[in-house]
Amino acid sequence: AITQNLLGTLHGTKAALRLFGDQRGGGHVFNMDGAGYDGRATPNYACYGATKAAITQLNRTLHEEVRRLGGTSASGSPLGNVGVHTLSPGMVLTDLLLEGSTVENRKAFNILCEHPETVASNLVPRIRQVAVGNKSGRQVRYLTLRRALSFAAKWHERNGRFFDKTGNSRYVECEEERLGSAEGSAAAKEEENGGRRGGRERSMRQAADRLANLYFASFVGAYLVLAEIATAQSL
Repeated sequence: AITQNLLGTLHGTKAALRLFGDQRGGGHVFNMDGAGYDGRATPNYACYGATKAAITQLNRTLHEEVRRLGGTSASGSPLGNVGVHTLSPGMVLTDLLLEGSTVENRKAFNILCEHPETVASNLVPRIRQVAVGNKSGRQVRYLTLRRALSFAAKWHERNGRFFDKTGNSRYVECEEERLGSAEGSAAAKEEENGGRRGGRERSMRQAADRLANLYFASFVGAYLVLAEIATAQSL
C-alpha cells in the first residue's frame, strides 16, 4: 500500500507537475483519497489509511506551493493552468474493499457502495468541468453528505442489493457480463419485484428485515454527519 498509494502518487505527481508547468496548456492532477483521509482510524487497514491521510496533506501542500510560486514553474513557465485536486470516489465495490470484510460490513456496503462504473459516470464529467475552470485545490467527491443521507433514507430499497443476509454476493463480478446483461437484469429485477409483492409471507419477512436494519441505518447517517462536521472544522 505504501509503495503504490504514497510513493507512486509522489513520483507520479512530481512528473505530471513538471510536464504541466512546461507545456503551454498546463494541466491538472487529481489524486485519489480514501478511508483515513481525514485522520480517522482504519482498523485492519492501518497502512492503507496512513497513505490516504498522507495524500490529503500532500495535496494541500502542493496546492499552496503552486499558489506561492506566483504562477511560475522552476523553469519559468506559467503555472496559471496547473491545478492539484482531490478525487474522492467514496465506497466502491472492489476486491480491496471486500477483503477481510465482515457480514456487518457488507450490510453497510449494500447501503453506501456503488459499482465502479456508476461512480465514474458521475465523477468524470465533473473532473472535466474542474479542468476547464483552471483553478486548483478542488475536491471532487461522489459520496457527499447529501448523497449519503439520501442512501440512508432509502435503506429499505438499497438493502440486499449486493449481499444477502449472510454476506454472500448477489451481483455479477465480471464487469463485461454486468454491463452486457443490463437489459436482462432489469427485466429479471422487475419480475423479482413482482414476485415479492405477490407473497404476503415474504412481504412480512421483508418488513421485519427493514425494521431490524433501521437502527443500523440511523447510525450510518449520524456517523456521516459527524464526519462531515469534523472534516469541515479541520480545513
